[in-house]
Amino acid sequence: MRIIPKKTKVELEFFKGIGVIDIAVGLLGAALLISLLLSDLPWKFGFAIIVLIIFVGLIIPLDDEKGYMMIYHGIIYLARHKDFDKSKPENGEGIKIEKADKGLISKISDFILPSSDAPTVKDITPFTGVNGKYIEYGGEYYGIVVEIPSVEFRFYTVNRQDNMIDHVFGSVLRTVSGSESAAMVKIDRPIIYDNYIKIEEKKLTDIKEAYLNGLINDDELTKRVAIIQDRIARIKTLNTKEKVYDSFHYLVFFHKDKQLLLNQANDMISTFA
Repeated sequence: MRIIPKKTKVELEFFKGIGVIDIAVGLLGAALLISLLLSDLPWKFGFAIIVLIIFVGLIIPLDDEKGYMMIYHGIIYLARHKDFDKSKPENGEGIKIEKADKGLISKISDFILPSSDAPTVKDITPFTGVNGKYIEYGGEYYGIVVEIPSVEFRFYTVNRQDNMIDHVFGSVLRTVSGSESAAMVKIDRPIIYDNYIKIEEKKLTDIKEAYLNGLINDDELTKRVAIIQDRIARIKTLNTKEKVYDSFHYLVFFHKDKQLLLNQANDMISTFA
């Protein structure tokens, strides 16, 4: 299947969650435990129990991290060079830094704006409005969005996968020339089941008509209506309270010419159709 694999970190595991380091720590603990039990030390059984508890605690994960890794990170942190200056500025706020780079402080000071000149959401948001099918960007250029249809790509044959990538999606991307731009956007949105509710309501109407025409009796009407009403209530719950989220993908075209954007969107729709 033609996909772009994610970066993965491969680790050797003997069992699920048990790697090479876990085995090494376990063997070390077992060696110390056997040495204590075979020694002539007083209270050797007590020391053996303590060693057993310590090494079991090192192997058992805590918050998805093994105990020996937490100790390792702690040692690295303690060994790292750190400079602290506990002297406070005259206003008593924050910590005074004596060894900071003056050039860096100057750049930061130039970047930080006074509270009265702080940027608002409007200042940092590129688009200025939505007009019909177009996203407006201060009148300088526009954007138009087309949803990429969802397909079960893994069920396609290899030839059809190649055709979908090279001739269908590839042809859409090739419509973006050097003077234009496009962006691929992924959004997790709740699935809306309004169409399913309309289908169930249509079934409810058909059942009532069948009852009026004498095709079903009172008992059948009551049971079927109860089933459909329960199904509608369940679907409405998925629509409002227990929402089901799925990934939706879009291709956004940007250009100064609205008609060119509209033509690109219509060509993409017809190509994917």
